[in-house]
Amino acid sequence: MNQKKKAFTLIELLVVIAIIGVLATLAVVALQQARSRARDSKRMADMKQVQTALELFFSENNRYPSEEEWASGDISSLSGDVFMHNIPSAPTPADGACDENSNFYIYSQTNSGSSYAISFCTGSQVSDFLAGEKQLTPGGINSSSEPVEDGGVSVECTSENVVGDSRGGGILFYAAYPDLGDPIMLIAANSDQSSGKSWGCDGIYIGAISDSNGEGDTALILENPCGTLSAAKTASDYRGGGYSDWYLPSYTELNNLLGYFGIYDVYYWSSSEVDVSSAKSVSLPQEIVRSFKFTNTAKAAPAIETPPSYAKGNAHKVRAIRAVGTPPIK
Repeated sequence: MNQKKKAFTLIELLVVIAIIGVLATLAVVALQQARSRARDSKRMADMKQVQTALELFFSENNRYPSEEEWASGDISSLSGDVFMHNIPSAPTPADGACDENSNFYIYSQTNSGSSYAISFCTGSQVSDFLAGEKQLTPGGINSSSEPVEDGGVSVECTSENVVGDSRGGGILFYAAYPDLGDPIMLIAANSDQSSGKSWGCDGIYIGAISDSNGEGDTALILENPCGTLSAAKTASDYRGGGYSDWYLPSYTELNNLLGYFGIYDVYYWSSSEVDVSSAKSVSLPQEIVRSFKFTNTAKAAPAIETPPSYAKGNAHKVRAIRAVGTPPIK
């Protein structure tokens, strides 16, 4: 006897349709997320390509492009060398933590051409960088992170590379992240404190011989009566940002400062003393500055094999710095 096959009931049919709808929705969401991640990856890749082109431009012109040069749509030198034929635009639409107003690559030349900043935004976390607005500088990509106390004032730190930001009364030119303790940050004044100043204390041995601790060297110089007319006093008298802890950088700190800002063939005093009549002054050769700016990511600048020694009475430039989260550079 043949039995009649039982068809789907209405309820079973509705359940099947519902399951198909859920699966379709999940597939659409997964596709949208994949596309969003792909757009964020492109934004980060664009920044790396642009950074390389900008460093090539700097190596030839000893400055970064102006906003007008950037607006031309390519990165090229006056000699005709083209380092990037088409400056990329941010992919659309905006994603996640970004809105339409932040989904642009906004370039600005800073520090009279010695630095730059490009604002951009990623909708989700990419590698170690959190979602949200970011900034590309010569030192890398910055994104907001935990604050660090700077003289009782909360100073925003960033992910791994934070150099190039305006911080603590100046420009952040060195940052390191030890396994234990706070970030180590060195901040340079926005401009020179003197275009020609003697080191001071000629004929007097101070004992300021550290090549890494400019803050300590400066304190030793100022403890001596001769320090009132010194380059160290000029640096310590600076009050940029309302801070009173500026000092004359040590030999190693000064190497990093000049390397980051791309300053070459100009002499600056360090706080590092040699003997009763001489101290260390730094003037980086152009080729070292170019190598430093192209490859450095918050690491120490290459030091000259034989640190130069100059008479304390010579008139050299002075640029003050301050430290947040010392110990000093080793």
